[in-house]
Amino acid sequence: MVVSDQGLFEDDAEIRRQERAAADQPLEPRVGPVPKGPPVSKPYTHPAAGWGAAKAVTEVLIDEREVVLGSLEMLKMNQEDSGGFDCPGCAWPDTKGLALDLCENGIKHTTWEMTRKRVTREFFASHSVTSLFDWNDHDLEAEGRLTEPMVYDPKTDHYVPIGWADAFKLFGDSVRALESPDQAAYYTSGRLGNEASFLYQLMARELGTNNQPDCANMCTEAGSRAMLASLGTGKGTVDLKDWEATDAVFVVGINAASNAPRMLTPLAQLYRKGKKVVHINPQVEAGATRTIIPHEILAMATFHATPTSNLNIQPRSAGDMALMRGIAKATLERAESDEHAIDRQFLERHTEGFEAYRRVVEATSWDEIVHQSGVAKEDILKAAAIYREADRSIITWGLGVNQHEHAVDTIREIVNVLLLRGNLGREGAGAAPNRGHSNVQGNRTCGI
Repeated sequence: MVVSDQGLFEDDAEIRRQERAAADQPLEPRVGPVPKGPPVSKPYTHPAAGWGAAKAVTEVLIDEREVVLGSLEMLKMNQEDSGGFDCPGCAWPDTKGLALDLCENGIKHTTWEMTRKRVTREFFASHSVTSLFDWNDHDLEAEGRLTEPMVYDPKTDHYVPIGWADAFKLFGDSVRALESPDQAAYYTSGRLGNEASFLYQLMARELGTNNQPDCANMCTEAGSRAMLASLGTGKGTVDLKDWEATDAVFVVGINAASNAPRMLTPLAQLYRKGKKVVHINPQVEAGATRTIIPHEILAMATFHATPTSNLNIQPRSAGDMALMRGIAKATLERAESDEHAIDRQFLERHTEGFEAYRRVVEATSWDEIVHQSGVAKEDILKAAAIYREADRSIITWGLGVNQHEHAVDTIREIVNVLLLRGNLGREGAGAAPNRGHSNVQGNRTCGI
């Protein structure tokens, strides 16, 4: 068990902002259009997925003029064993044997990949790069896909066509002109497949550097660093079979309906089996209430929704570490009178630093936990009771955790909570970092 040398955090972000201001280091200004007016949100009272998702998919297929071909491609999504393809929408794993293992977001991603819209040299001749800064991301993507290599001309502030041979020569000349190979960076994202990822990292290393940032550095890096420090691996420790066997799932900082819609299926199935699902999120999102699974024909026909949560905990933003510390504290307090509250044999055999961690938890007062988490003590005790009474538990988290300034320590605290009851290395239990892009873990495994 690895113990952070820091306790809880009191307005860390504000302290760092003050430090930057004192050092006269202003943040870099953002580019792109300035939003007009305050953020707008509307209440959503319908079940997640269901007919709302079906309607949105239909609109996208019509808008992209791919109603027939798009519908046929839907039958191939996540059906790799029968000649299909892996959905580019998210990193949620595929369910073997499920005929329609898809979701609204995945269909949107696939349809956008199929678009017939093209961005030609005429488009770039008509629009300078400076003028394109005023476009939002949606409108830029809606123009379509590139048709040929383009290179930026600083004299005209336009992209201009360049042949493939010249493009390769420009790349080679630029690399050779560097004083050090480490002056180059080779960026990619989780949309790249395993084979291309392997060749890309091989090329970069052959050229003398391992400067290979990817999208994970800006989204899930905190989880990889935390798990590597605590467990020796940056990967999750569960698969879909564990979700089927678990007794409780804690969903932290994830809106399943938007981030990983196919996660709604196991959440609903767990609820039906009498297992426990706890959502931890400042907002109670649609995915944390109820859902109609689109591939369940009877449920769709009868508008029958299944709950996806037994308990919703709403911490303040960045209050997750304090909440996890509270669950740990409640578990350790119960262990004083209940020998089964923690797995002492597991802790003795497979962890280090348990006594030091126990002292840190004991030194953290309930007042501090409640203040920093923004959650009442009785609600923390409810979550802790669910965790303690479950023989096997999974904790899954997403960018709602990863994107905070002290995310590494928060995720290490999540791992500590799992270790207290031996919820690692056995069926139905473990850590489940929720990735974003469809192959973000794959390109890391292949060397990116």
